[in-house]
Amino acid sequence: MQVCPECESPLSQGSVWRTREVVEIVPNSAVVAEHVYIERDCPVCGVNCKPAPQLEGVVVGKRRFGVGLVSLIATLREKLRLPIRQIRWYLKTYHELQVSTGAIVDALRTVAERGAGQVEQILGAIRSSRVVNADETDGERTGATGMCGCTKEPTEKYFIPGGRSSEEC
Repeated sequence: MQVCPECESPLSQGSVWRTREVVEIVPNSAVVAEHVYIERDCPVCGVNCKPAPQLEGVVVGKRRFGVGLVSLIATLREKLRLPIRQIRWYLKTYHELQVSTGAIVDALRTVAERGAGQVEQILGAIRSSRVVNADETDGERTGATGMCGCTKEPTEKYFIPGGRSSEEC
């Protein structure tokens, strides 16, 4: 409003009368980045030089999926418990990314392989602790009953689906 609604005189100056925030989520498309490596010949000795890929922290191994996409897939599967079909639907609908079932399974397998060492460290810390608390509880993932073990200071936790066997901890 730039003029008075009563007399139509131009308005000048002013102060903030009210503010309003609107939060919106905008679906974004996946970004495909092509990394190009250029081989060159040394002008002095003639050696052909091929650069090594510099993708540490961007991608895991020789796979196509970036760390962020693999993390999203693992989160959708493990925390939200979405079936693979629903993960495929989500990626296609909200990120315009067509992903095969096999690619999602491979991404989840990659996360499991990369995390296996940390799982062993957690189990080792629990096993070597002088005080271990064990509780039969419902599992976060399956809803099934199982054993949850943790150290005195609950910095390490591990859930074992099934019974109460102390040999499992």
